[in-house]
Amino acid sequence: MSTSSANLPSEAASASVAQPRTTWSLAAEPLTRGSVGLQAALRGALLGDGPAAARRRLLLLVLLPALVWCPTLGFDFVLDDAGTFLEDPLAQGPLNLPAIFGSTVHVERSTLPYYRPGITFTYWLDRTLWESNPAGFHLTNLAWHVLNVLLAYALIRRAGVGPGLGLAAAALFGVLPSHAEAVAWVQGRVDLAASAFLLAAATCALLLRERPTPLRWVGALLAFALALLAKETAVALPGLLVLLWRVKGTEPWRATARRLAPFLATLIAYVGLRRAVLSAATGFALAYDRLPARALGLIAVLVEYVRIAVWPGLLPNFHLAVAPNGSVSPAQAGMGLAIALGLLLVTIVGRTAAYTHRRFWMPAVAGAGWFLLALAPALGVVALQNAPAVGFLVTERYVYLPALGLCVMAAFWMGRLSPRSGWAPGAMTLLLIVASGGALARAQSWRDAETMYRAILPRTADRALAHGNLGTLYLERGETQAAIAEFDAVLREDPTQPAALNNLGVARARQGRADEALALYREALQRKPHYAMAWNNLGVLMEERGEWAEARAAYQKALAIDPTLVQARRNLEELGTGAPGERGDGR
Repeated sequence: MSTSSANLPSEAASASVAQPRTTWSLAAEPLTRGSVGLQAALRGALLGDGPAAARRRLLLLVLLPALVWCPTLGFDFVLDDAGTFLEDPLAQGPLNLPAIFGSTVHVERSTLPYYRPGITFTYWLDRTLWESNPAGFHLTNLAWHVLNVLLAYALIRRAGVGPGLGLAAAALFGVLPSHAEAVAWVQGRVDLAASAFLLAAATCALLLRERPTPLRWVGALLAFALALLAKETAVALPGLLVLLWRVKGTEPWRATARRLAPFLATLIAYVGLRRAVLSAATGFALAYDRLPARALGLIAVLVEYVRIAVWPGLLPNFHLAVAPNGSVSPAQAGMGLAIALGLLLVTIVGRTAAYTHRRFWMPAVAGAGWFLLALAPALGVVALQNAPAVGFLVTERYVYLPALGLCVMAAFWMGRLSPRSGWAPGAMTLLLIVASGGALARAQSWRDAETMYRAILPRTADRALAHGNLGTLYLERGETQAAIAEFDAVLREDPTQPAALNNLGVARARQGRADEALALYREALQRKPHYAMAWNNLGVLMEERGEWAEARAAYQKALAIDPTLVQARRNLEELGTGAPGERGDGR
């Protein structure tokens, strides 16, 4: 059977015996004729073989996700967006590629052990084009997502799947509600860009199997390198390539290994570059001794990611704690085993079916395999040394690329839905409408910082982070009492958090309660002696009390820790000249 049998809607190839005509069938005959006519019109418009039908398919794949996600253009920055790219010196000013490629990721005044120079370059480009206008940054995210939809369609078609199934799977991928975090949050671009380059590399790799040329080799390896420079999870590509090459047809494993070798060499070169910049292959200290204890928790993690991809709910799935104590409920264990057995069954059936039916099953096999292989780097099999002994953090943007496999499976089974009745196109259209509505509703949680923090509070494992960011937001608005309530909530979660102690001190100082503020600053510095902002705020308080020597010493200490702290430098200069003015405190 050819791969075109997987199109939506499919047609039965065998003859059928005429059945007696009943009163019901006679009454339904006009409706059936209308359905068949509509089906024929859709097939001719979208599933035809001519260039006009191909252009209409591409136009649909551009317009559908663009219309569904265009409300994000009115969204603001949330979480630590400002500290990640608005305040990063590498993302503004003249382009400095050596510095970008020789630096790790910076968030505010902290350095994270990630190596993603490609993303820093996109932030620099956005800053150059849009300055600090959030609409421009969100437009870039939307463009990445639409590009991914087109690349997903190209990959599915290149894998040998017909235009119907390819169109249905790519369209569903474009409006999947679980994409809200990746598309609506500016920093979700990490997953968008890495997915785009990985899809491009996979498409070029399929072309290599048909006819290897120097241009195709350069395209495939360059796209893979760019994917790795966007996000570390692109290491899944070699496994995905083996899957796709086997889907295209059997070949000697030696030929697969020879074709895979340049990709592995590119991966080794990336690891070497990353190690040179981070002084470690991963950037994190890993705890391999916890691996046996975490194995059972993977069942719960797999269940949660499938749940997020299929039914994410209305609230964001941001940093959810899964199996925090190493415990897996009977329901999670049962669902995990059912999912694993189901994916295994699809694979076994596809691999053991008669050769004439092998191509029939390949879309389902490839979809299941894609989901598992693309998700593998994000599962967190190996724990971090400073993380809880057992437990996983799950977030929905990690399922962005893996969800393509589930979209292929959904489109495939829709194509098998009563093939002769013509229900498949209607069912797929209904699914796209429901998914689009879900995407529109879920994206609203990311429209501004306050809405986002309120939305994640009920479920996130980072409750202290959400409360702290809300408090900072209220403090900036001048809503001091509301800010105090949020900082108190942080300290209930973690009584020793230096940032919350410092921020609560700022709020108390604004209320005129200087003694309480002084005690809070000193406690924050006791917890974190090298906290430059707390030293600056202590200096402001000392100056207001007329203790000039102590104020000068505090400002100098802040600048010794962080020479770029503008507030401390300005306060010290004004203290030296005796210039009046409002001193700059900070959070």
